[in-house]
Amino acid sequence: MNPQSSDQERARMARTYFGKTPWPDDLNPLLRARPSLLEAYLKLSSVPWQTGQLSPRLRELIYVAVDAVPQQFYPEGIRLHTAAAYRAGAGESDIVSALSIAALVVFEGPIRASQNLGTIHSTQQEIGDDIRNRFVTTRGVWDNRLDALLIHYPALVSAWVEVLETTFGSACSLSAMECELVYVACLAAAQAPSDAFILPMAQARNRGASTEMLQEAIGLAAPLGLHVMVKALPETGPPQ
Repeated sequence: MNPQSSDQERARMARTYFGKTPWPDDLNPLLRARPSLLEAYLKLSSVPWQTGQLSPRLRELIYVAVDAVPQQFYPEGIRLHTAAAYRAGAGESDIVSALSIAALVVFEGPIRASQNLGTIHSTQQEIGDDIRNRFVTTRGVWDNRLDALLIHYPALVSAWVEVLETTFGSACSLSAMECELVYVACLAAAQAPSDAFILPMAQARNRGASTEMLQEAIGLAAPLGLHVMVKALPETGPPQ
């Protein structure tokens, strides 16, 4: 694509898909190399915005969070959507809350790995009652996936519950429903196993989220494959 055509395409896509949000310059290499592919991803990213179930503020906070998920870490996206979240009425504490929820997905690794630690003996069932109670107070219901880890490594689960207490507790500036929707989107971004979604989806519904709201939150994580190309493509074209 020649420079003039590239400038025209960028201006058109900026108007169509970004509105008042500044054009992300890190999209330029993909615009130059494969404009049709870039536009296909931009169309994909625009689909959740057409339903209007979530507020612009919450959408931007979800974008901040999914861009911060370790498996998807995209600093440019975090900066762009943080600025957009502020414009939509979010405060600094909202940004910190969204980021803290994004960090939770890393613990899916220990949870999954603990299933291979061995048989849980009935004589050990009394261990961890306090930990269970703290977890239920924070998350509303016990997550049975933690049983094996609680038996074999209670100190780790206790420390994990403290992280949850801080993340979902009084320090979190988001509403309980917003927290769950952000968490669901982050799990989708992290490609978490299906059983990881059971608790946050149920809690989101219990706190007033509709199926359409959950669909929109999940949909916001759908175009993150774009980050792979954006981060991998060189800023300049092939050597002359």
